[in-house]
Amino acid sequence: MPQFNPFDPNIPIAWRSISNQMRPDDFGKVIIDDIEVTQTIQDLRHSVPLIKNKKTVVRLYVSLPSNFPTGELSGEMVVGDKLIYSNPIDTTNLYNKSLLEKREDNLLSLNFTLDKDVCSGQIEVQINRLVVQTSTPQYYMESQGGDSMMPPKGALNVYLIGVANEKKRSVQFDKAPPLRIRVIGISYKDGSRYLKPRTIDYKLLKSWLQRTFPVSDVDFSFVVTPANHDFQMDFASKAMIINAQISAMRHLDMSNSDIDRRTHYLALVLDENTFVKATPTSPYANKTFMRGMASSLPTKADPTSVACGPTGKPMRTYKITSTSQVKHYFGHWDEDPSYGDYYNGHELGHTLGRRHAGFPNSGLNKQFPDLGPEGKYYPYAHGQIGDEEHQFIGMDVGDQVVANGEITTLPLRSLPYRIWSDVMTYCDYEWMSDFTYKGILKRLREEDKLNRDGTGPNGAVQFHENSKFINVIFRGTKIHFLNLLSGAYIRTEAPTNKAEIWLHYTDKSGRVEIEKTTINVGLFVDAMIPYPQKPEIDIFKIELHANDAKGVLALQDTWKISQNASAVDTIIFNNVIGQSELFQLTWNSIFPSGDTLQTFYNVQLSADNGTTWFMHSIGLTAATTEIDVHPYHGKRMKVRVVASNGISETYSGPVDLPGFKYVIGLWPELGGYLFWISPDHTKGLVVETQNQIEGVMWNGAQSAIDDKSNHSIHGQKYSDWRLPTKEELASLFLEKNNIGNLSEMYWSSTTYEKDKRDAWYNGFNGIGEQPIDKHVKLYVRAVRDVSF
Repeated sequence: MPQFNPFDPNIPIAWRSISNQMRPDDFGKVIIDDIEVTQTIQDLRHSVPLIKNKKTVVRLYVSLPSNFPTGELSGEMVVGDKLIYSNPIDTTNLYNKSLLEKREDNLLSLNFTLDKDVCSGQIEVQINRLVVQTSTPQYYMESQGGDSMMPPKGALNVYLIGVANEKKRSVQFDKAPPLRIRVIGISYKDGSRYLKPRTIDYKLLKSWLQRTFPVSDVDFSFVVTPANHDFQMDFASKAMIINAQISAMRHLDMSNSDIDRRTHYLALVLDENTFVKATPTSPYANKTFMRGMASSLPTKADPTSVACGPTGKPMRTYKITSTSQVKHYFGHWDEDPSYGDYYNGHELGHTLGRRHAGFPNSGLNKQFPDLGPEGKYYPYAHGQIGDEEHQFIGMDVGDQVVANGEITTLPLRSLPYRIWSDVMTYCDYEWMSDFTYKGILKRLREEDKLNRDGTGPNGAVQFHENSKFINVIFRGTKIHFLNLLSGAYIRTEAPTNKAEIWLHYTDKSGRVEIEKTTINVGLFVDAMIPYPQKPEIDIFKIELHANDAKGVLALQDTWKISQNASAVDTIIFNNVIGQSELFQLTWNSIFPSGDTLQTFYNVQLSADNGTTWFMHSIGLTAATTEIDVHPYHGKRMKVRVVASNGISETYSGPVDLPGFKYVIGLWPELGGYLFWISPDHTKGLVVETQNQIEGVMWNGAQSAIDDKSNHSIHGQKYSDWRLPTKEELASLFLEKNNIGNLSEMYWSSTTYEKDKRDAWYNGFNGIGEQPIDKHVKLYVRAVRDVSF
């Protein structure tokens, strides 16, 4: 990689063959083979839709004449009124390579990363200039006096190159709906350990969805909630139990909160076991590992379908036998710190109507049909993302993810169809095929036609506002959740596998009556019973009766209902020892007339001072729970406890949730923009809102920072500003769009370890971080440390 942008006029280059001093014809001219515009996956016909305001890479493929000099080739592209610069490529690697081979290796193409604001409507991309930097001068340069001279010692030799053919491409970017997702991090105890998804699991999941799904925006939120059931069960049953819990939480959120009702709910469960015991019949008989599962595979727009999946560190090596210990191998090919990103992308795909794609194992093909919702089977053999006839190449546009002060760099890379498989398979090396990409885009657009309040045309469900329902969720032989809703999603399609819920109640004369509601039977029963609109009734029992032809369900659990829910008072918070972000919440419960039948508790949180409430935990049988405050840093949150028997409720008074003052954002009293906070929320980093100087050598950077006249009004209040480190600049880059006015090449304080004459900089204009000579003049943006 070069240590400079050869096109940048601010970089002093002593030797530059330009104007009438160049002789490009002596090199021979470069042939442009093709231009490819890609975001997640593409072919050279550009059959995959491009999404407006989504990170985009333009790939330029070139062929070189035989006498081309050895060096690094770079490109300058014009897009609208902007100039975009490529990575350099080693010219020696380009010879004897086919176009497909160049597409399969991102180091064999000139790659131009487009700013998101450029990617809108129809644009034309074309090459403006190509240059090659050589290690030795290729020609003498005539001085003004006519004498021939060599460039000064140590000068950089940069030559403008001729192009044999003009190549441009016009592409169209279309608007796509956002992906609306709320992630429920499941916490549970394994002996004395408190386990929950790590920060990196959430961050990498969001990044993966941003990079792979056909969206420009991922509307992402999360909450940490305790598992409602003990995890000592088989790995498939865990998933069904978790989905039942998440579905019940979602129904209450839709009824009480202001969360967009088109939001998908996904649960993450941390998988902390390295070894599992294998048997001939169950190679994954792990007590805590949970497989992923979606609650349903909707054929129409249906955001009520929930899913769950495991997450954790990928396992690089594994061994499977019938008698030995097994190190489970999920994500062994995954090079980042969490396999939960692609794994849960698969489960989320099911909630958007995607079936399994082709598999290398024919048995799986029979078990999981790959017919998509468009009525087409997966088109490529062995689950791959393309084939010889359809030469699709995946493109990971890359990202930088910061979690707990550590930076995970996800590099830009090509993903050849001969290696990579579709995310809806069970194969290794998973990415998004064009088939799945287009199918998800179609379903997201159908869901977007639903209104924010859940109503709208052509969906599988309709939200009934201001109507009372009893939500009953069965799993196996037990009723797990019974909740009263002030509004609910009701399916518009008739049930296929049918059963009946019987609601027993007494009328005013004391006569017992039964109302029957026909419901759908699936992995678990998630039913809505209209609340009886009759005066002076006493509902006392709910039963489930199977009446489908296959006998899917026999008579199931009976829920006996108290006459009234218990009252709740005296909420107390206490820190959990050893867990700075975990609080124990306890309360008192007063049962009416000593009646303790089927009373349980839901805990809700509010970010708007009690106007709306969303779920934290649900179906608690003890008057206590733990609240992880990590998702609410810096927000003033209210908490309340709801005692319920399924048909009546009582509420505690709202109390403040313990929290923190500062969050990521602009804080004038701190001197600028707070862009990083430590995991324990005791310290942070603030960046100035303006550049301190537009061009200064590395040794003069701190002097420019110390001059108060170079600071904003709020920044002038402090004298502890300094140059950011290389790692701090990388963290700052992630917030650059929120901060604004950050688009230059900025010095870091970090000296290049291989050459002390150089220091690291970060090109926020798309160049990235590189070392460069300390005598070059670059921009400076100061940071300061803060403590809370």
